[in-house]
Parts: sequence; C-alpha cells; structure tokens
Amino acid sequence: MTQSKTLRRWELALLLGVALAALLGVWLDGAQAALSDQVIRLHVLANSDSEADQALKLRVRDRILAEAEELFLHPLHPYTKALLSAVPIPDPSLEKHKKLLVYDPSIHDYSVDKPVWEEIANGHFVYGNQRELEGYRKEYESQL
Repeated sequence: MTQSKTLRRWELALLLGVALAALLGVWLDGAQAALSDQVIRLHVLANSDSEADQALKLRVRDRILAEAEELFLHPLHPYTKALLSAVPIPDPSLEKHKKLLVYDPSIHDYSVDKPVWEEIANGHFVYGNQRELEGYRKEYESQL
C-alpha cells in the first residue's frame, strides 16, 4: 500500500511538471510571437517610404545625433576620452601632433564605493562611484 501511494505521488509530480511545461511553452510562444511582430515592424519601418514613417525615422535620427553630439563635445569618463583620442584625424599634420590618451582601469577604486550609471547631463550617462561622479559633474560644468 505504501509503495502505491509513493507511485501516485511521483505520478502526480510528473503530471504537474508536464502541465507546467506545457503552460510555459504556450506563454513563451506568445512572447516570441509578440517579439517577432515588433522586429517585423522595425524592418517595415526601416524600408517604408510613407511620410509618417519617414518623419519618425528623422525624429529618431535627430535624437540619436543630439545624444552623440553631447558625448563627443563633452567626454567625461577616462575610457571615453581615450577612445575619442584614437579617432584618426584626416589632416596628417594635425594627426602627427595629436595626443593619444591611454586608459588605465587601475585608476578606479570600487572596493568600497561601488560604481553606478548616473545621468550627469540630459542624456549623458557616466559610470563611476560617487567621488568620480562629483569630479565628472564639476568637469562638465567647467566645459559649459
């Protein structure tokens, strides 16, 4: 009798597991379908010539360029500065005299004060601990 009850428990657990797997499969199928619809919409938007879609693409482009311009005009994090210093300058005489910055990750001490992403200016996020972020804020204000 005890073995029969044990088997029933295993059978119930197995049946419950199969039912949960089926429900999860149905839910994931719906999530995948929704994601697929969004991807297709982005593709259609990118290849559409309608006035509304063109206007939306221009607004998105302008927003991205505005955020990129802020980053290029006011680089704050040492890694960003090093990356931008590596961008080639088309004029050979200027390229020869530019200062190439090298990023040293050991300048950061995150052992006690953990780093966070923080918005220093509108759309301009920087990663650092509180001490570094204060320095980035002061540097940003001095650039304005």
